[in-house]
Amino acid sequence: MTTTLLTIHLAQSDEGLLFLLLIVAAGFAIRYYFLLSNEKEHSRQLGIFLNSANEEISRLKHDVKKLEESEMRLLEEEKKLKAEIHLKKLDNLRFALNPHSFKNTLNSIQGMARDTYESVRGLSGTIDYMLYDAQEVFVSLDRELEFANQYLVLFQKKLRPSFNIQIDLDLSHRSDFISQFIIAPLITAGFIENAFQHGDTESPEAFISVKIEIIDNRSVLYTVRNRIRAVPHRGKGGLGQSKMKERLDLLYPSKYHLEYKNEQGVFTSLLKLELHERKDLVHTGG
Repeated sequence: MTTTLLTIHLAQSDEGLLFLLLIVAAGFAIRYYFLLSNEKEHSRQLGIFLNSANEEISRLKHDVKKLEESEMRLLEEEKKLKAEIHLKKLDNLRFALNPHSFKNTLNSIQGMARDTYESVRGLSGTIDYMLYDAQEVFVSLDRELEFANQYLVLFQKKLRPSFNIQIDLDLSHRSDFISQFIIAPLITAGFIENAFQHGDTESPEAFISVKIEIIDNRSVLYTVRNRIRAVPHRGKGGLGQSKMKERLDLLYPSKYHLEYKNEQGVFTSLLKLELHERKDLVHTGG
C-alpha cells in the first residue's frame, strides 16, 4: 500500500515538473518571438533609413551637380563680361587717342606750303591709318612702323632743313620677325608728338631721335630722345602719360616696361614691349 502511494506521488510530481518546464519553455518561446519581431522591425526601420539616406545622397549629388553647372555658367558670363569691359575700355582710349593725333597732324600742316603735294599725300596715308587700321586692337608691326615714318615726316616738314632728326625704324632686315608679330596701332604716336610738342626744336643743339630695335626673340625696344626746351612749352600737351600707361596695361599686362628719363637736358622715353604673335590678331572693326 505504501509503495503504491509513493509511486502516485512521484508521478504527480513529474507531471508538475513537466508542466513547469513547459511553461518556462513557452515563456522563452514567447520572449524569443518578441525579440525576433523587434529585430525584424529594427531591420525594417534600418532598411527604410538606409533607403532614405541613399535618396538624400542622390538628391544632394544632383544639387551639387546643378551648383557646379551654375558656377560654370557664372564663370563663363564673368569671362564674357570682362572681355566686353576690356574692349569698351580700349574703344574709349582709341576715341581719346585718334582725335588728338588727328588734331596734331592737322597742326603740322602749317609749315608745309612749300611741299603741298607731298604733304597732302603723306597726310592722306596717315589719316587712313588712324581712321581704318587703328580700329583694330592689333595691327602688323610693319604697318605701324610705316605709319610712324609717315608721321615723323609730317612733323619734320615744320622744322628747318638743317634740324638734326635721327630716324631708325627699319626692321626690314628681320622679315621673319616682322611677319610673326603684331603691335597695338598708334602706340608710337604719343612719344613722337611729345618730342615735337615739348622738345627743343630751335637751338643749335636741338635734336630728336626715334629708334626701334629687336632685343630678344619676341620683344622690341622703342626709344624717343629729344632735347628739352629752355623755356617750357605752354601749349596743350601731347597724349598724356596716364592714358598711355592705361592703354598698355590693357593690351600688354605684365608684358611691357615704360620709363621716362630727364638727364642733362635730354628727355628719353623708353618702351619695352613683349609682342603678341600674328596668329593672335583680334579684329574689332567692321
